[in-house]
Amino acid sequence: MWSTWIEHAVFGDFLNGGWWSMHCQVIWITLLCYGGIAGWYDLRTRRIPNICNLTGLIFTFSEQWLFGTGASALFVLVITGVIMLIPTSLGLWGQGDWKLSMVYGVSIGFVPTLLVWLVGILLVKLGKPSDSLVRNHCQVPTMERSIPVGLYVAISGLLIYLAEVLLHS
Repeated sequence: MWSTWIEHAVFGDFLNGGWWSMHCQVIWITLLCYGGIAGWYDLRTRRIPNICNLTGLIFTFSEQWLFGTGASALFVLVITGVIMLIPTSLGLWGQGDWKLSMVYGVSIGFVPTLLVWLVGILLVKLGKPSDSLVRNHCQVPTMERSIPVGLYVAISGLLIYLAEVLLHS
């Protein structure tokens, strides 16, 4: 029991029922919708509202609970929150992005969340204007200097989902 529980918390639904299971698809579709909404807010205002993160957390946690994986989802919420607090404390991204990572953790597990965030950070580096170092030291308004990390993470999640669909077709 413990090994299955920990396995689900760490690796998500990929090992539990397979990629095309109803559980995995419902979680991913919900996560993609949530990520799109959070990314849109982040692009427009450079912040992700708490109500958006709370709603995403309630929906994904409720789905995990209905599929019988609520305990491991709660465990991965804590683990993701603690681990992803480190870059937040260092100022690498905002608190909304930190809460976004916890919703992703509850949804797909810890390791897949790290993969989504790693690809998202790589997309940030690719999408960042080349003159951003110069612009950051000039008198540019804060909103223009900040990067909508949530948007890049949402795009990353979509790309990883599409890659999984192609691999499992």
